[in-house]
Amino acid sequence: MKDLFTSSRAGGALALLVLAIFLIVGGLIVGKSIVDAKDLEADARTAELQALQKRVQLPVRAVAPSEEAKNAFLAGANLALAANTLQQRIASLIDSSGGTLATIGVDPPDNNDDVAGLRVVVQARSEFDNDGLQKFIYQLESERPFVLVDTLDVRRVGEGNAQDGGKQNSQRLTVNIRVIGYYRRAAR
Repeated sequence: MKDLFTSSRAGGALALLVLAIFLIVGGLIVGKSIVDAKDLEADARTAELQALQKRVQLPVRAVAPSEEAKNAFLAGANLALAANTLQQRIASLIDSSGGTLATIGVDPPDNNDDVAGLRVVVQARSEFDNDGLQKFIYQLESERPFVLVDTLDVRRVGEGNAQDGGKQNSQRLTVNIRVIGYYRRAAR
C-alpha cells in the first residue's frame, strides 16, 4: 500500500510539473502576442506621424474668400442694414410660401458677439398651412445667406374647414420663429 501512495504522489507531482510547464509556455505565448500587437500599434502610429510630417512640409496655399463664401453672410454696409435685409428675406419667404405675416422684429445686437461676425436675430409670427410651412422652412434653410432656426413654435389655429373634406393641408398653423443670421464686418 505504501508503494501505491508514493507512486500516486510521484504521479501528482509529475502532473503538477507538467501543468506548470504548460502554464509558463502559455503565458509566454500570450505575452509575445501582446508585445507583437503593441509593436504593430507603434508602427501604425509612426506611419501616421510620418504622413502628418510630410503634410506639414507642403506649402500652404493662400485661399481668398470666394463669392460663395461671401454669400454665406448677410449683406449690408452695417449691422442695421444686414438686419433689414434678413427681415425682408423672412417676409418675402413667408409671402411666397402662401403664409400671412402678422409681426416681425429684430432683436437688439449682443455686445458679447465676436467683432468679426455679429449675430442678427429676427423673430416673426405668421400663419401657414402645412405645405406652406414646409416650403418656407426648406427655402429658409437651403438658400444663401445661411440662416439658422433658433426656435420654432407651431400651433394649430383651429379645426380644418369642413368643406375641404377634413384635409390636414388646409388647416391653418400659427408659427412663431426666431432665426439667426451672421453679418461679417469688412476687414480693416
